[in-house]
Amino acid sequence: MPSEIDKELNGDSMLMQKSRHIHCDSVETLTIDGENGPRFQNESLEGYKVHDWNMNETAINEEDYRMNTNPTSDKQVTQIGSFRTSSTQSAEILTMIDTNDGFIHDNPTIIEDVANERQNMMQQPIYGVQISYDKAWRAKELALGSIRGSPEESYNTLSSYCYVLEQKNLGTITDIVTDCDNQFKYFFMSIGASLVGFHTSIRPVIAVDGTFLKAKYLGTLFIAACKDGNNQIYPLAFGIGDSENDASWEWFLQKLHDALGHIDDLFVISDRHGSIEKAVHKVFPHARHGVCTYHVGQNLKTKFKNPAIHKLFHDAAHAYHVLEFNFIFGQLEMIDPRAARYLMDIGVDRWARSYSTGKRYNIMMTGIVESLNAVLKNARDLPVLQLVEELRNLLKNGL
Repeated sequence: MPSEIDKELNGDSMLMQKSRHIHCDSVETLTIDGENGPRFQNESLEGYKVHDWNMNETAINEEDYRMNTNPTSDKQVTQIGSFRTSSTQSAEILTMIDTNDGFIHDNPTIIEDVANERQNMMQQPIYGVQISYDKAWRAKELALGSIRGSPEESYNTLSSYCYVLEQKNLGTITDIVTDCDNQFKYFFMSIGASLVGFHTSIRPVIAVDGTFLKAKYLGTLFIAACKDGNNQIYPLAFGIGDSENDASWEWFLQKLHDALGHIDDLFVISDRHGSIEKAVHKVFPHARHGVCTYHVGQNLKTKFKNPAIHKLFHDAAHAYHVLEFNFIFGQLEMIDPRAARYLMDIGVDRWARSYSTGKRYNIMMTGIVESLNAVLKNARDLPVLQLVEELRNLLKNGL
């Protein structure tokens, strides 16, 4: 008489598919292969060694699955915890027995075994070849160079790329600035469709931020983004410069201003970087400048190390009415007057919704830009031409 788990493995269920992975967050990942009968395959998270077990006896109750196995390696699964949700079957190895010493081991020992396997693999070359780290790094750079081309070629081709980009995308604005030695200095790009959409459909709240580049010549990627009507990320413009300094931020925001023209009720949100604040006041004198409440909150955590203050700050920043803000901020001031003074020195109208002199439309943080930074994490390793193409693809294919 087949058991319930045998029926589950061999019946019409999600587990009967060949080599179907069972999702789990434990140390081990199990795969079920039903081609030649039920078989569990265990692969460590590090991916260094795979063990197979042929299942010959099972038992089941409402809480977990337990199974005995005939292992093909020196370890044997003795207990598996399992549960089912509406869409997945999750399993976790609870205990294993080492057939060499007969002792039962739990997950911490399994973790140590995985670490030992990794160390052994590092000591013994897989293909019988040993090379130094420097030689491996040079070989990798040579291979990447043959695929991507050199960074110098990338900079030389960028102007031609921008010309074609403007020809094929009406309204697109690009600009490249070089120094007195004809060396690359700044780059700006805003796609025409993004500019048209901003003027017709987007709330006039722009979040700006910069993130470092990791290619040969380094630099900083500047990003300006908004939220659309569905609160989705709406990239508006990108720039490349040497670093986050006064000159580069002023240049990028000036190019953004030239691309957008005058915008009534414009609100710019950023972190508290001094160069951004200077550039916003100079380039957008009629715009309001607010600070990201997340960054202010993180600074509070670092400076005052009191969770109660952070909670009160969050509630005060998001309060809709002045009376509600005053009540919450009064509590914060009683707990730590120094923290209250720190927040007042920033400017309450720059981080508190109830005191804001502009319309920030419930956009309190620069998370939309931080999300773009995360999406572009790998692209920031690329030469400049491939990076710009990745930015274009991001807009073409959507986030």
